Amino acid sequence: HFVVEGDEYDAAYFDKRPKFLHYRPTSAIVTSMEFDHADIYDGWDDYREAFEAFAATVGAHTSAHGHPGTLALWADDPNVAALAAFAPSARVRTYGSSDGCDVTARDVRRGEGGQRFTLVVDGEDACEVFLPMSGAHNRHNALAVATVCLAEGLLPAQIAHGMGTFRGMKRRQEVRGEAGGVLVIDDFAHHPTAVRVTIEAIAERWPERRLVAVFEPRSNSSRRKVFEAPYAEAFGGAALAFLSAPPVRHNDTADDLMDSAVVARGIESHGTPARVFESADALLPALVDAVRPGDVVLVMSNGSFGGLHGRLLDALGG
Repeated sequence: HFVVEGDEYDAAYFDKRPKFLHYRPTSAIVTSMEFDHADIYDGWDDYREAFEAFAATVGAHTSAHGHPGTLALWADDPNVAALAAFAPSARVRTYGSSDGCDVTARDVRRGEGGQRFTLVVDGEDACEVFLPMSGAHNRHNALAVATVCLAEGLLPAQIAHGMGTFRGMKRRQEVRGEAGGVLVIDDFAHHPTAVRVTIEAIAERWPERRLVAVFEPRSNSSRRKVFEAPYAEAFGGAALAFLSAPPVRHNDTADDLMDSAVVARGIESHGTPARVFESADALLPALVDAVRPGDVVLVMSNGSFGGLHGRLLDALGG
């Protein structure tokens, strides 16, 4: 088995089709559909049509067991669920929290180490699962994995064992260290929804700690003005928010570039104090002054953020 990310970004400078239209997968998971990559797609309709085309490619090849390929859809999102109509070659299975999902979870118990739940398949309890990751989005990811693994012939106990021994991955709720009583977390989140659910997950995992969110809008999409309002609503679970100004590139236009000051004012209008800095170098001293023992600092960027994670730990340790 090969598992790859279904990337909807363009394939190459000479091929503007989404990468995932080239994959021809046996099975696939669609975890969400929300407008992204504003530098590639003209709008929501253009973005949605790419996913519809992708759904049509799933299951064109039979699985290793000779069964039809499986398209696992997150049914809590009507846009994702609607993709079932565009997948004539696949066996469609749904997962999530909505009524009628083929694979779901019940009796969810959250804690510092992660979360526990009962895996329910076709209305029947299948097994107990411990997932050492926090947040509803990670629970839904686990249900998606279970959906495909069951279709591939794995037993519920095997799936539960795999999830319970999962060690996580770099840049997804990755603990970089603790110094001066401050825990520093690294996460790749950069889309507004990813920022919001990651903050929620960290608050869920460490409920007794004050959460300080630090964000770098670095990607082509995250720096777009279209996301100013969504970012303003994404930091509600944080006690403090620190933002760096987006880097300006040669092909940027002023009327399409996000204004970090506007975002900060929006964040503050939702009750979270926010500050903007020109760079990681400018941000670091203020962050060191602001944090206190017991805090968890969540650093979010799809880049290195100027090595901010390690520099913060060094400053606090010193």
